[in-house]
Amino acid sequence: MATWMSCGPQDTLSALTSIEFMNLLLPTSRWDEEQHFSTHRLKMLDFYEQEIDYGFDPEEYRDLCRLHGPRIDRTGWATKATVNFRPKSRAKQRAFYDAMKDLVIPAMGKPPVIRVGVIDTEPELAWALNRERIFAAIAI
Repeated sequence: MATWMSCGPQDTLSALTSIEFMNLLLPTSRWDEEQHFSTHRLKMLDFYEQEIDYGFDPEEYRDLCRLHGPRIDRTGWATKATVNFRPKSRAKQRAFYDAMKDLVIPAMGKPPVIRVGVIDTEPELAWALNRERIFAAIAI
């Protein structure tokens, strides 16, 4: 699959449905790959209040974290060290940054970040399944 940076006109559909391009084109949306579904993310989701619209279903994300978190926590990516979160902490850092975006932006009176989990689906399928929700949220 082509990425948004390597596409020519013939690859327009691939470009428009790639994760990188969608994150660039729609800055209020995040296309979350597997590293966003760790057990650390599951712990952070406990801080989300039920009556707030987060632009995604926190319970769906909890289910994905329960299902995939133990495996993701063991990957080389998740065990990398970070400056602020110590050794084996990249997954902790990702969970913290995701939570800050989800919790702080609505608290500032801004529209929530729209999250689309693409852990088990191709980006094209994730786009097709979530296109209407994204367009409604950004009023297109």
